[in-house]
Amino acid sequence: MDEYVGLPQDHLESYHTFMFRESVSHVHILNGNATDLIADCNNYEEKIKEYGGIEPFLGELEKMVTLLSMGVLYSLRLALREFEPVDVSIGTRIFAASRTRIKTLAYDTILANARFFNNDISAVLHMALTVGVATVLDSREAVVVVTGQRKALALSKVI
Repeated sequence: MDEYVGLPQDHLESYHTFMFRESVSHVHILNGNATDLIADCNNYEEKIKEYGGIEPFLGELEKMVTLLSMGVLYSLRLALREFEPVDVSIGTRIFAASRTRIKTLAYDTILANARFFNNDISAVLHMALTVGVATVLDSREAVVVVTGQRKALALSKVI
């Protein structure tokens, strides 16, 4: 779903290396080292259309604080799409329209990802490619994996 911009694909902490190592060597993964990043994002969207869509879309909710409270969407992150507190009526339209694109990472994401770079925040790249919410919503089915004790309470409020 994501890749750091400028990190070699064979780098140990590259999402590309992780995904190939763990299971999906036959799946197209965004290329953070592509000569034309926008073209790679557009190609990703086109390949999805060529194959008739995604069934199912699989993602992990990485950070879940509170989903909805009194009409406000609070911070959460699915892949590298960071949602900050916004009015839901406005935020939903903006997020629902997003497609695969280049994303500048929020500081809290950079800070959290330092653990993958020997806790050296200066080694964490600040840009990534990420799948858009509209891309996820276009899938016939979406499976979002939620793991970890810290997310249990927030998940229980959603269910």
